[in-house]
Amino acid sequence: MKNGLIALALGTAMSLTSCAGIQTFGTAARAGDTVAVALGWNLPLSRQNATVQITGSNGTYTYPPGDPSVRFLGNIYPDPASQLVIGRETNQSLGVNANGFGQQLETFVTGNDKDLAQTILMVNLPSTLPVGTATVRVLDANNAQVGPIIGVQVLAGIGTAHPFSGSNGSLTAQLIAALERSPDVKTVSFSGGTVPYAIQLDLTRTPGIGSPWLINPRGDLKALSWADDGTRIRVILMPANSVNPLSMTVFKFMVGGALSGLSVDAASIKAFDSNGNPVSGVVANLL
Repeated sequence: MKNGLIALALGTAMSLTSCAGIQTFGTAARAGDTVAVALGWNLPLSRQNATVQITGSNGTYTYPPGDPSVRFLGNIYPDPASQLVIGRETNQSLGVNANGFGQQLETFVTGNDKDLAQTILMVNLPSTLPVGTATVRVLDANNAQVGPIIGVQVLAGIGTAHPFSGSNGSLTAQLIAALERSPDVKTVSFSGGTVPYAIQLDLTRTPGIGSPWLINPRGDLKALSWADDGTRIRVILMPANSVNPLSMTVFKFMVGGALSGLSVDAASIKAFDSNGNPVSGVVANLL
């Protein structure tokens, strides 16, 4: 199992679960091995807030937030040059029903959010897990189940946790952890009765703490320009391809950099249609 760990993670990257009705790939491993499972679309999980429960015939093992047996808990995105992304945005099948699958994902899974991230968990199975069927269950900070319960077939034999080692030795394990989403990242989303063509707004922050970095999850759909003067971040959002956005979710972006006191200046929000006319009622939400 351990030699195919990364391949499994990538292979399950778009196995969107839960309301999509699609199951993740089956997982079989020995007790003590590291397994990778897909949990669902863009879940609000991190090693700082997630509890992992692994249940076998001998009871339940609980890994609390931050437990080292949770090796990775982060998001994997589809290739921006994939047939899925290109076909959906150009309404072409490309021989694999790419536009159809893209439409299904947005309609039944993401709520028209084009940030198609798949949350992946890599976790060490307990070394004393009995042979047979086991389950992996993930809870959020409120102890509510997030994503599906994943079945694991525990094989006979003694497994080994994946070392994540390579030419740089243990540094590779640190690199895997560094690929997880930063715990301080905030998401800015928008709501309103009319979808605008462009939005400008200011974010305020405590001066002298952190250094901002803004993230555009879908640079093929919108351009994000920003500037920071130490206390105020000016953000301008415009379509990348000069096509009117069809959903407010297109404008979503993230802010990181270990900032303090981050907030939206509601009075600074300005929205416009494609002719430059003001669009009223646009609200920015910071989560």
